[in-house]
Amino acid sequence: MTLRILHITDTHLFATPHARHHDLDTEATLEGVLRAAAPRAWDLVLVTGDLVHDGSTAGYRRLADHLGVLGVPALCIPGNHDDPATLAAALPRGALTWRGRHEAAPWTLVMLDSHLPGAVGGELGGTELQRLGAELATGTGPVLIALHHPPVAVGSAWMDADGLRDAAAFWRVVDASRRVKGVLWGHIHQTFDATRGRIRLMASPSTGLQFTPHSTEFALDASPPGYRSLLLGADGVIDSEILRLPAGPHSLY
Repeated sequence: MTLRILHITDTHLFATPHARHHDLDTEATLEGVLRAAAPRAWDLVLVTGDLVHDGSTAGYRRLADHLGVLGVPALCIPGNHDDPATLAAALPRGALTWRGRHEAAPWTLVMLDSHLPGAVGGELGGTELQRLGAELATGTGPVLIALHHPPVAVGSAWMDADGLRDAAAFWRVVDASRRVKGVLWGHIHQTFDATRGRIRLMASPSTGLQFTPHSTEFALDASPPGYRSLLLGADGVIDSEILRLPAGPHSLY
């Protein structure tokens, strides 16, 4: 049996419908991505942070309404632009839920909270690292870890300065187990695919604005919004691809 996951990230909605982020209507681009993804049969959606740009209850509720059209569970974690307390208060609503784990035998999905108040970068901290260790010590099946901040350098100096601050501690926990098959994140608004030993490392494009890869300073890229498809096989193998809207984001104003 294959688990079919839609990964979207960095939706950056606002309290005001169709507000603009760097002059882009992020709600319109999210709607475009969900329309493109809807014909596929998904088992669940993973949303890895920066759900809203302004931490607003209205933004979270509209995101839940948008995700509800897919008719499958949506699991979310906060990013640096989110307000975790507001997010928690807005749930459960529609398809949007905040879960730390999800079981879909033989797979376990572990969603980590790397939000660090007042910071662009992230940190898991002792509580989340202990929870991860406990999850990996329980059971024998394959594990996919999702978080917002990248636990490795992605090759853009300005982004690498605001990654996961306790990445070394994260990898010590992960390396103590052979269960982890993939680590997935958001935050960088671009595609990333690599391996670290036996583990596949993945990041996905934003449903809105894209950042230019391998840039030393903040720079926007003309690549279209997109999403990632993940097929998690019963044998522990991850098959994944990036899919994008056919036109650049500026045509979607």
